[in-house]
Amino acid sequence: MNRTINREKLDLEKIEKELEDKNSARCIILDRYRQLLLARKSEKAFHPGGKQKVLSGDGPLFAFLRIPPGSDPGAGAVLCIFNISGKLLKSFPGWDIFDENSPGRFTDIITGKKSAALLLSGSAPMVTLHPWEFVWLKM
Repeated sequence: MNRTINREKLDLEKIEKELEDKNSARCIILDRYRQLLLARKSEKAFHPGGKQKVLSGDGPLFAFLRIPPGSDPGAGAVLCIFNISGKLLKSFPGWDIFDENSPGRFTDIITGKKSAALLLSGSAPMVTLHPWEFVWLKM
């Protein structure tokens, strides 16, 4: 078996030059990782001592709820939803984590914007995600 996959010999000067170019793949990927790590670090729900509840989904939908240590499930929780397919996902999962006081739209902590990925009609959720898209929504 060939063991050379992902074993590129890296050149420091080449990498530094690529990271200076804001349009290079390396720079774009590094910036995205930094953005995700910052969002994760800023949320108490991602604390290692927090709780996690995997939610039922269907097919390519994967979701879990992160709950900060010492909190009730709704206080400061982050709902993480993933489309693990190459197709547009529209789903009506039977999650019972919402009530009539839940907002109709939630803020994506990665972008800081209101997300249309999860919409509520009463307390019934509808999820819409593009291929391979994911959102981390503040509850």
